[in-house]
Amino acid sequence: MATLIISKDELFNLVNQATVFMANPIGSEQANADNRIAEVIPLTKDNMDFLNTKLYEVGIKILKKIAPYTSGKAKKDDTTLQTIQYPYTITDATDPTYPNSFVLQYYFYTDNNIGVQSYMIQQAVIEALSKYVIKEWLKTHSFPYQIYEQEFEAALDNIKSAFMYGRRPKTKFRTL
Repeated sequence: MATLIISKDELFNLVNQATVFMANPIGSEQANADNRIAEVIPLTKDNMDFLNTKLYEVGIKILKKIAPYTSGKAKKDDTTLQTIQYPYTITDATDPTYPNSFVLQYYFYTDNNIGVQSYMIQQAVIEALSKYVIKEWLKTHSFPYQIYEQEFEAALDNIKSAFMYGRRPKTKFRTL
């Protein structure tokens, strides 16, 4: 079983940087409009509750994509399938092992390229988490969010692709 731990602070920094760059006016400042946008768009520490709420929502969406990978064999020679009780959890500061983190647990189906595959899964999950939070943040402030919605859907597809990396196709084609 593999465990992916992403700290809330790391995720907040990614979302904060992306939203701050959106608010940065290009060229000369345009009266008060740019100042208002620069005050509204960035996700700040005051909005950490928004991030926590949206992490629960996006966790379910990610779990739908990786559901087949939450049960597996603990060891190669083990014949019983074991299911992970809680595939994803969001912890707070009181958790002794992973404080303030998004924790995702899953199984690998093959032992091929686990190092590459785990890195791909980590990057795809981080991308999906950040794109979803940015999309929802823009949606709540009535800014155009459609681009981030498409990027979030692509990130979900990347998660599924990362889990299938290195596997052989199950179907065999026969030629006549």
